[in-house]
Amino acid sequence: MTTDVPGTTPGPLAGLRVLYLTTERAWLSGRMLADLGGVVTLVEPPGGHPSRLDRRPGAPPGRPNPAWPAFNRGKRSVTLDLARPGGRELFLRLAAGVDVVVESYDPGTLQERGLGHDALAAVNPRIVLTSVTPFGRSGPYARHASADLVVAAMGGAVWLNGDPDRAPVRISADQYFLHAAAEAVVHTLVARHVGPPARQPADR
Repeated sequence: MTTDVPGTTPGPLAGLRVLYLTTERAWLSGRMLADLGGVVTLVEPPGGHPSRLDRRPGAPPGRPNPAWPAFNRGKRSVTLDLARPGGRELFLRLAAGVDVVVESYDPGTLQERGLGHDALAAVNPRIVLTSVTPFGRSGPYARHASADLVVAAMGGAVWLNGDPDRAPVRISADQYFLHAAAEAVVHTLVARHVGPPARQPADR
């Protein structure tokens, strides 16, 4: 999935090392960080990430997802079974050598596996953890199931879409999960450079 081009000028994030534990929520943000020069490694389960396959209704079994190359261009990939102690140990070893971990699991999942912010900070005190969730990791809506359309509606963006004589509509593709994670990573890195390491993960 990498697209290194010899002779090109290094991007502004050259040297940044990122581990990605994400679903479709954070696909584009990883590609953005890679396009800007970061070394982005996608952590996949044994057998590959489920989103490598086309899961749309009517798609033939085993057909590749046509969106996968577009959203995952420039990323490296490693297979780890985080359900097993050995896989979690390897992940922490990788985390010790990176700058950023981006995850989009349901709130509490990483902590239950012993891979939460405290565990990451124990092996790498300057690590930045960015969590991509619909409503944050805490608060009254943290455990609510959601999708891009719900986030757009709750944030008011759906009100801007469509025509005055009909109900609001969503745009054709997911937008509200895609770029905010990359922005959160960069903002937190800037804060880290001008002050002490953040005691809490970035939550977007």
